[in-house]
Amino acid sequence: MSIIGIVLLFIAVAVGRVVAQSELGEWFSLERTTLVWLLAGYGFLASVLPVWMLLVPRDYLSTFMKLGVVALLAIGIIIMAPDMQMPRITQFIHGGGPIIPGPIFPFLFITIACGAISGFHSLIASGTTPKMIARESQAMIRVRCHAVGKFRGSRRPHFRRPSHPR
Repeated sequence: MSIIGIVLLFIAVAVGRVVAQSELGEWFSLERTTLVWLLAGYGFLASVLPVWMLLVPRDYLSTFMKLGVVALLAIGIIIMAPDMQMPRITQFIHGGGPIIPGPIFPFLFITIACGAISGFHSLIASGTTPKMIARESQAMIRVRCHAVGKFRGSRRPHFRRPSHPR
């Protein structure tokens, strides 16, 4: 099943530009209001459907896509061996950059803190967490284990696999 999903994902990515430039592309050019309603509908379905039905297949295939992109980028960099001409520190280190107008040091620490908080927050406030545990009493130990694992840089999952019908 994985190979079929990966092949279909590859075909969808490869054919996407052709479809966008064809007459079918107009079907995918949606108004802002339509997009808002479609996203709201998707959000509703994602909140009521079991994890195994919607999130697991979507995340499973997107993982292959992300790993493929990283691998292709690494191979491209190794083959092309571009000269790195960017200085290690630019004039924007003291502030006035194109995106963040202030100096880098407060924003650097804010970014690190937000990353640490969001890792823990994603577990305790996520809509999928309740779907992945059998009882409420199991949540605290898993949240603590994941927070410690995230602190150590671990990426091992601490949740049991969601049950799905046989």
